[in-house]
Amino acid sequence: MIIENLLPHRYPFLLIEKLVEHRQDEIVCQVDWKKSSFFHDQDGNLLFVSMPEMLAQAAAVMYGIQATEKTPAIRLLTTIKEFFFYSLPEESILQVKARVHSSLGLHQVVYGEIYEGERLLAKGMVYLFHREKTE
Repeated sequence: MIIENLLPHRYPFLLIEKLVEHRQDEIVCQVDWKKSSFFHDQDGNLLFVSMPEMLAQAAAVMYGIQATEKTPAIRLLTTIKEFFFYSLPEESILQVKARVHSSLGLHQVVYGEIYEGERLLAKGMVYLFHREKTE
């Protein structure tokens, strides 16, 4: 599966490297954040603020797989809620686990966790706005 077919992001903004696992309302993706200098500071450390974006991109891949239309609908990250940052990664490869939490109007609420191996780096929720197609 080609991730670029499911996300509008391209280098240097594309974080998701590959799909690891997918179920109906749950996904696990791999991220290699060191591929782009856009997501780290001048010392080479990952910027905490990029972690909610990792979660939003993983959710977008999940929704892209579920899409019935040829081109998946674009969702916009509008809210970051109850996001907890525990540690910065030491390695470049991370696992992002995302699952649908609920819906709130035109928003899908996605809960996720970001791991480096077995070590939890961050967890929280993002709200993704999706306007249904109208004719």
